[in-house]
Amino acid sequence: MTTRLLNRAAVSTAGAMLVLASGLIPAHARTPQSAPTWTVVGGWGSAGGDSQVWSVASPSSTTAFAAGSLCDMGCVTATLEVQQWHGATWSAITPPAGLTNPAAILGVLVTASSAQNAWVYPDLYQRTGSTSKFWTDALLWNGTKWTVTTFPQNSYVYTAVAFSRTNAWAFGTSGRTNAPFNSRYNGTAWKRVRLPGVPQVLSAVSASDMWAIGPTAKTATKPLLKQSDVVMHWTGSTWRTLALPAISKPAKDAVTPAAIVAFSPRDVWASFSIVTPSDSSTGLLEHWDGARWQRVRIPYPVYQVTSMAQDGQGGLWLVAQTNGNGTRAFYHLRDGSWSQQSMPAVTGGIIGSAGLSWVPGTKSLWASAIEEDTMGGNQGLILKYGS
Repeated sequence: MTTRLLNRAAVSTAGAMLVLASGLIPAHARTPQSAPTWTVVGGWGSAGGDSQVWSVASPSSTTAFAAGSLCDMGCVTATLEVQQWHGATWSAITPPAGLTNPAAILGVLVTASSAQNAWVYPDLYQRTGSTSKFWTDALLWNGTKWTVTTFPQNSYVYTAVAFSRTNAWAFGTSGRTNAPFNSRYNGTAWKRVRLPGVPQVLSAVSASDMWAIGPTAKTATKPLLKQSDVVMHWTGSTWRTLALPAISKPAKDAVTPAAIVAFSPRDVWASFSIVTPSDSSTGLLEHWDGARWQRVRIPYPVYQVTSMAQDGQGGLWLVAQTNGNGTRAFYHLRDGSWSQQSMPAVTGGIIGSAGLSWVPGTKSLWASAIEEDTMGGNQGLILKYGS
C-alpha cells in the first residue's frame, strides 16, 4: 500500500514485539555493526531541473515500481515518470497518452500486488487564464498496457492499496469542500464506499486486516483544528473504529497522523506530529497492543516522522525529519533497541525521503528520495537497503 506524505508507506507483515509490563517499550540506542546501508540504486532527472521520485511499491523481491515526475533543465512542463524493477535493473514504462505533458504534477502514488497489477495515481494540475483545476487519475498497468480512470475534478488521493486485479482501494477527498472520496475497485469499475473517516495513512496486513487513521467523515471538511481523527480497522466485512492515543498539546496546536504499520490486530504502530501555528513540529511514536496505546520514546531528534515500514524481522524502519530545515535520517527499532543511519552521501545532499516500501519475504526495503543538486534543482532518487 502507499501513502502520501501528509504534511502525501506504510507496509505490513506478521510479527510481534515485546511490550514490558511497565507500558514502555525500551528505547536503547545501539551502534550498528557491519549491517547493510542505504544506497542510491536508481532515479531520474538532470541537474538544474525539477524531477522527483514520489513513491515506490514492491510486491515481491523481483518486482518493484517507482513513480514521480520528470522535468529537466529549464523545466516548464513535467512528465509523468514510471519505472519498473525486474530483479536486476530499472526500465521506464511509457505513460498513457495525454499524461506525458500535463500542466503540472503535484504528486504521484504507486501501489502494486504483482508485476501485472500496478496502480499509479498522479495528482494533475492545469490552469487556463484565471481558471485552474486539479484532479487525480487512476492508472492501471497490467504488464503490457494502461487502463485510465479519471476521478472527479478536485479529487485528491491520500493513500491506496492493491490486493489483486479485482480488489483495490483508494482513499481521499473530492470537491472544493474536501468531502470524503473513498473508493474500491472490483475488477471492472471504481465504486464509492462509506467509511467512518477519510484514511490519510494506511497499513494492510491482508485484504481482511487493514488499519488507517484520518479525520472522521463528519469533520473531514472542517479546518484542521476542528477535525477529529479516528483509527479505522477493516476486518474484511466492516470498518470498526477505536480511539486515538491520548496526546497532550496546547489548544492551538494540531495533531496529524504521519504513518502507520500494522503487524496484527494486537500489534500496530502509529506516528503523529504535533504542529504549532508557526509550523514547527514534534514527532511521536505510539504502539497499540490490542487494549491500549503506549508512547514509545525515540532517542533521536524527531521534527516529524515522514514514513514507516516493517523490516522483515519484527522491527520498524522510520524516516524522520530531524529539524525544521528538512534534514532527514533513517531510524531503526528492533528488539527494543534503536540505531540511526544517515541519508546516502551525494553531490548536492539528499533533502528528502518520501516513502518506504518493504520487499516482502526479505530484510530489504526501497525508498523514494529527492536530491538537491548543485545547480539549485531537484533530481529524483531511488534508494535501497539490503541486497
